[in-house]
Amino acid sequence: MLIHSIYRWRDEAALQLWPYAIRLANEIINLTPRSKDGAVPLSLFAKSNYPPSLETLHPFGCPAYILENALQQANKIGKWENRSRIGMYLGSSPTHARSVQLILSIKTGLVSIQFHVKFDDFYETTKWEKFMPKSEWQYNARILIKRPSNTPDLDSDTIMRLLLNKQINYKPSSTIDQGGNNTDPISQNNENDEQMLSNNHGEAEEQDSSNLANHYEEEQGNSANIGNSQLADQRPNSEN
Repeated sequence: MLIHSIYRWRDEAALQLWPYAIRLANEIINLTPRSKDGAVPLSLFAKSNYPPSLETLHPFGCPAYILENALQQANKIGKWENRSRIGMYLGSSPTHARSVQLILSIKTGLVSIQFHVKFDDFYETTKWEKFMPKSEWQYNARILIKRPSNTPDLDSDTIMRLLLNKQINYKPSSTIDQGGNNTDPISQNNENDEQMLSNNHGEAEEQDSSNLANHYEEEQGNSANIGNSQLADQRPNSEN
């Protein structure tokens, strides 16, 4: 039964559902006649001559469509809202009547008892995989692990991991140590930049002052040479 379910509905059935398959197989054995004498085990146990009804039995793991809770309570829903939700048949409830079924939710992975159910015994609706809701119960039950998304920005696991790392590595923008010194790396960088600018400005001013001094000395030397040449020209005239 379990292998048949996996073959017909590969995306939903899993080997981990074997306890439910064994329970349903045991129930089928108790409800069907024996090959040696044709007696039904359940009828022999109950000492009844009436054979039990087999209408409540369905293929294990077949799709089951459950009526929405609002409609079960005789409430109205929107015109375009779904009237049912899909699940997986796991057998009859062991604590209720045989008409009450155990249905596995393909979204949450929870098993609930349901009465208003329609079954797809031949797995005909599984052919329309594109229109069926996406199965998530195997991920919620830790049977499968989600693969990382091709778009990390939209991957919920990646987003949570980045948020947790950001909270762990978070440092305040203005932290002051016990000595009262500012240990903010941004302020330290600003101070270093200001110190470099001041040093560069000081060096530029020193270079400008040294250039002015050299220029002044050159002008003084030129004026002295001019004065000496004029004195030299005046001496011969005075001697004559």
